[in-house]
Amino acid sequence: MDNTLKIDLKKAKELYPISPKEFQEELESTFGNSLFETKITDRIKTMADVYKTSGITKKQFNKTCIGLEPDEITYRQLKMIAKVLNEGWEPNWNDNNENKYYPYFNYKSENGGCASGFGFSYTGYAYWNAHTDVGSRLCFKTEELAEYVGKQFVEIYNTYLS
Repeated sequence: MDNTLKIDLKKAKELYPISPKEFQEELESTFGNSLFETKITDRIKTMADVYKTSGITKKQFNKTCIGLEPDEITYRQLKMIAKVLNEGWEPNWNDNNENKYYPYFNYKSENGGCASGFGFSYTGYAYWNAHTDVGSRLCFKTEELAEYVGKQFVEIYNTYLS
């Protein structure tokens, strides 16, 4: 009996992002690390991706939010988004030289020309060293991530900020 698992390259790439760490390591040792290297922004496009990467289902998340207001639910979602996109990075508040980035939004009224009619629209990103203008759990390690989340998850920010 042959106990060898045979898997082609296409299937390995498909399974990699949803596999346990031990299997990912096996795939990396078989096919090489560079094959599976992708930017986090290529893998996280929706809240479904965030839930999946966090190891929970939307149903499980919703159960933890029973009785909460919409802004409280979206704050929890935004914390999950930040955690996933930062890939383990946590801000060092004792390091005055470490920049922390967050998306910045402008409010547009219904007649204000916002593409979605009204609400907050992404306008840029900001950074800070040792002071804060935003919740510290919602900051990002790079300006690229702050810009990405501000555009990609603008509807969640709208619910949180409105």
